[in-house]
Amino acid sequence: MSARRRKYTDFIRAHGVLIFALYTVRKLFFAVYKYSFRRCGRIFIVGSFRFTGKRWIEIGSLSLGRRVRIDAVAGPEGSPPPSIVIGNGVSFGDDIHIGCTGRIEIGNQVLGGSHIYITDHDHGIYAGDMPHSDPAVAPAARQVTERGAVVIGDNVFLGEYVTVTKNVTIGSGAVIGAMSLVTRDVPPNTIAAGNPARVIKRFDDATRRWVRP
Repeated sequence: MSARRRKYTDFIRAHGVLIFALYTVRKLFFAVYKYSFRRCGRIFIVGSFRFTGKRWIEIGSLSLGRRVRIDAVAGPEGSPPPSIVIGNGVSFGDDIHIGCTGRIEIGNQVLGGSHIYITDHDHGIYAGDMPHSDPAVAPAARQVTERGAVVIGDNVFLGEYVTVTKNVTIGSGAVIGAMSLVTRDVPPNTIAAGNPARVIKRFDDATRRWVRP
């Protein structure tokens, strides 16, 4: 028996023929749906999902859980278009929200838990010399910040309930602990945790061990 046939046989034994049939139909759907993106190699989503601005989204290969929302939202006329670029072998769990008005890049082999929020903008401008975001104005009517960026490197792990805010770079090989709020850059090959997240360990190339900074 081939490895692929054994895989399908084991799946049927574990979940039943009906679930296998539904899984197969869903795979066929995404084999066609991927052509609605700017570029997409492979995508599979277990549950409900919503994409906005697929023409500005590029995907290598992506696997997601349930209740997925990914938005690439254009700014006012004349603004640069948003860009979401997701690499190969990327996987997240349930309840994922990625919101982009500028640029979000997610590298290869990134793994994330559930309840993760990644954004490159704020809904409202709360700084500067000019008056912005009057509290008397409904939040939905406040100006959204533009041209922010988030870059997540290769082989990054994001724990459960992680939030990544605008203008942040997470270096390759980094680990972000559960419940963390990432508001500033995280160096490569480090572990960061907390609210706001800070580096608590780094990988020592000489000893091949994780050590405290």
